[in-house]
Amino acid sequence: MPWAVRHASFSRRDNSRFRTFSIPRYYGRTPTCHSTPCSLCNPLSRADVRRTLTTRGIKDIVLCDQVHLALLLAAERLKPPSTYAPYLDALPYPAIDDAAVIWSYKDVMEATQLVEWDDHQREWLTVFRAMIRRWGDASPPLEVCYWAWRTVLARMHMLPDRGLAPADVGSALSYFALSAFGRAERQSRLIKRLRATIGTVFGDDTAAEDYRLVPTLIPPLDMVDHLPSGNVSVEVQPRAGKGSCAELQAVRAIEAGEEIGLCFNKSQGIPFTLYRFGFLPL
Repeated sequence: MPWAVRHASFSRRDNSRFRTFSIPRYYGRTPTCHSTPCSLCNPLSRADVRRTLTTRGIKDIVLCDQVHLALLLAAERLKPPSTYAPYLDALPYPAIDDAAVIWSYKDVMEATQLVEWDDHQREWLTVFRAMIRRWGDASPPLEVCYWAWRTVLARMHMLPDRGLAPADVGSALSYFALSAFGRAERQSRLIKRLRATIGTVFGDDTAAEDYRLVPTLIPPLDMVDHLPSGNVSVEVQPRAGKGSCAELQAVRAIEAGEEIGLCFNKSQGIPFTLYRFGFLPL
């Protein structure tokens, strides 16, 4: 059964070097959670999504997972009542105010970049129209699917499938170290190298299959803002009594009241980065 919205418990750990930030309430006590029964919304399978994307020449594995997660999120948004209603209600709608974005950047972007940004809009709206046709009468409206897509694209993290921390598959390395091999924008091109490298680390050629990174939404990780020099990083590790947990860990001393933030990915072209985040990270 596919997973709709994934989340983790958070723990607190303080010492002279690290601090793990906590949240006042748990969204759940398991590393991942699925609350949309397939019988209710009958979502497209990952295989269906991949076939639909392939017909449009899109073969990127990570994009396939992102689209699949977006469709599950859209179904969850319309499910009455949703277990995740407090979280979903906290997400902005629309996910990104494109009119405000383009007004802010129209004088600093080249005309060709503006055209490419608009092409991303048209292309992905067309993709989700195709997904809705394949889904059938049970599908959410296009507006909801596109909101979910922009939400996933802007807020997701690449985290281990099934919530597995590296220790769960026999590695002494950290998630941060291993995830360097599987960044979202490079995973599809380096998948063979990723599997070979992690297989060597684990001493098992199939270990990388157990450590596949997938697009994941985790409150409140997906609400952490961008800072040019990020002062926190994401880590995944087992915690006693809770299983594998996704955590924010300080990478330097953080003063009381100081904003925490991650350094967002800036390796993509300007038009797609603007389309993805709604701003250009410095």
